[in-house]
Amino acid sequence: RRAYLVIIIKMISDLLKASAFTHKLKSERSMLRAGWDVNEQPVIGIVSQPIDYAFINDPRFEGYSTYIMAAYVEFLQGSGARVVPLISTEDWTVTQEKINKLDGILFPGGDSDYLEYGRKIYEEVKLINDAGHFYPLWGTCQGFEYLAIWASDEG
Repeated sequence: RRAYLVIIIKMISDLLKASAFTHKLKSERSMLRAGWDVNEQPVIGIVSQPIDYAFINDPRFEGYSTYIMAAYVEFLQGSGARVVPLISTEDWTVTQEKINKLDGILFPGGDSDYLEYGRKIYEEVKLINDAGHFYPLWGTCQGFEYLAIWASDEG
């Protein structure tokens, strides 16, 4: 009897997995038929931060005024995303071109000031979302605080 019970439980488990897989395929197909853009490998921008004054004379940062912590890049790449830096010292038109090619943006945490550069990015992405295109923003720690500031400034 135990052997039959184990076989039945295994069959039910396999059926549930097959059902979930079939449901996933059907929902992906319906999204494609509905014209949804399904992206298996999103391209995410990460906002650069000004180098802290404590590191200005550090030879590792010679010639640089901004940085992106490797942990953010590794986190996104480990999740299957490709990463594009949004560098606060680049010309705004370059940032705008990048924004138009991205699937989302991460605002990092830390103790640095990218408030105004980030606000410009937020406003640009808000226009894209208001036009009906889903464009997610993620803020970690200070980045989340900045998102709250920018959103609260609107109302």
